Amino acid sequence: MKHEEPLPMVSAPSPRFIKSHLPVALLPDRIWSVKPKIVYVRRNPKSVAVSYYHHYVSIYGCTATKEQFMRAFLSDQILSSPYHQHVIEYHHLDYPDNLLYLCYEDMKKDLKGTLRRVCSFFGKSYSDDQFDTLTQHLSFDSLKNNKAVNFSDVTQQALQHSNRADKLADPNFKFMRRGEVEGWKRELDPETIKEFENWTNSKVLDPEDRKLFD
Repeated sequence: MKHEEPLPMVSAPSPRFIKSHLPVALLPDRIWSVKPKIVYVRRNPKSVAVSYYHHYVSIYGCTATKEQFMRAFLSDQILSSPYHQHVIEYHHLDYPDNLLYLCYEDMKKDLKGTLRRVCSFFGKSYSDDQFDTLTQHLSFDSLKNNKAVNFSDVTQQALQHSNRADKLADPNFKFMRRGEVEGWKRELDPETIKEFENWTNSKVLDPEDRKLFD
């Protein structure tokens, strides 16, 4: 289907913010000539898999069990797979000075420190009081209650249209659910955790690259 009008991101004035899950191979050709700044965020694969499972269930009405979904994730059969390749290709991307790598776990440990890195990357400077305000505003607890970013309308519509209105108050059916660093320890059994570790070891042979998935 052809769009009759430009997409909103095309007509929006600069500077623009575009969120994407595209792998390196699918980035637009003009990336290499325009060279916009890119911020890449990686996360522990076990956390990604658990979060993705709940996302599939709440938004898309996925009926697979958690165990079935984990099997599919480990088999690279989920959208945006293969996961390791996605992370490694961005980490090795020849894109000097315009690519900032972040780690979700580091953001959770030191959000203010991460914000200082991001601001430096974009050439912005703020006072300590302003950083305190930003840190509070961009905390997970704040964002999950912010209708501008928490996709509450999307999840509400998805649940109502699929006759699951009884799940509207269930925190596991929120777009922004828990935001934990090691929530997978509670949701995955020891056997599955071991499978994830073996999966990473078999897919990532370079010891330095393997550190990206700790």
